[in-house]
Amino acid sequence: MSWPRWIEELRQRYLANEASVFLLTGQVEGLRWYLDGESLDCVGVLRAFLAPTREVLGILRTQPEPSGMEFAGIADRVQFENLVKSAEMLRGKVDIYQESDPYQAMSKIWRALSTTGTDQAYIIRDIDALLPAQRQHIEPLPGAPPLPEWPTNAALRASNNIVLLLTADPATVRADLVEAATQIVVDDVIEPQETLVPAVRATPSSEELRPQLVAHLNAALAAHPVAHRAGQLPVMDAVARAIADHVRGVWGPLSFSLGEDDALVVDGPRADRFKAAWRGDIALSAAAGMILGGIEGPVTEDAPPALDETGLVALMSRIRSFIERQ
Repeated sequence: MSWPRWIEELRQRYLANEASVFLLTGQVEGLRWYLDGESLDCVGVLRAFLAPTREVLGILRTQPEPSGMEFAGIADRVQFENLVKSAEMLRGKVDIYQESDPYQAMSKIWRALSTTGTDQAYIIRDIDALLPAQRQHIEPLPGAPPLPEWPTNAALRASNNIVLLLTADPATVRADLVEAATQIVVDDVIEPQETLVPAVRATPSSEELRPQLVAHLNAALAAHPVAHRAGQLPVMDAVARAIADHVRGVWGPLSFSLGEDDALVVDGPRADRFKAAWRGDIALSAAAGMILGGIEGPVTEDAPPALDETGLVALMSRIRSFIERQ
């Protein structure tokens, strides 16, 4: 893959141990890069670049509030929560941080960063919402140093972790943070020259699809909070992954969360395409309802639930039908 110039600059400056906290400015929203058969925005490019080398890759959306976190994959989310728990155990004190509050979400990220042995990366969108230039008072981060101190924090600098702060215009961010962080300008947009046509590897048989789908369902049920089941988010997550296993370029890694008023939020390359596919097939929702209706309480990957057979068969049928149409 040929990376944009700004990604190569990020790579070189990070490998030279110049910084652990970078401020990315310029075209950080809206515009697209055409890479390896996919049209990606700035965050999508960063995900593709960082995910192969990071055990945890998290993305914090700071606005509009309530804020929300997404991860490159289910395993990233599980590992992140485990790191936070480990940090709390070492402190001997447990604090519950709500990711819907951007300042508490940053504190939770700091908890994970304070551990060792796990390579982590975090992308913070709209950092100007957390630390606007005109605000004299710095909003405290519970249990974490003020944001302008993160770039020079000795423990963070000694780690193999990286924090990327995104804003279109550095003038909208407090000057002390701009001065402390290492700035990289996002530019050289690469637009697609032709419409991307997904490539189908092969329509899987029911026997082939079944273990893949069950694995995705069990992992999603373990990773998503129980509150997500009412909106069928764990099944959406599993279906998106099962289809992507067999249709190259149908969509990129997607994350599923609840936004304001518990509205569905799907982020990632071609998220709109997935949402349209789900809304366009009522049988998917019906099958999801059958599967989720028989599951009570928290789920762990070590103790997967019994999945409703009728719902599972119906879900496999709709997935195979979607793949055949590509």
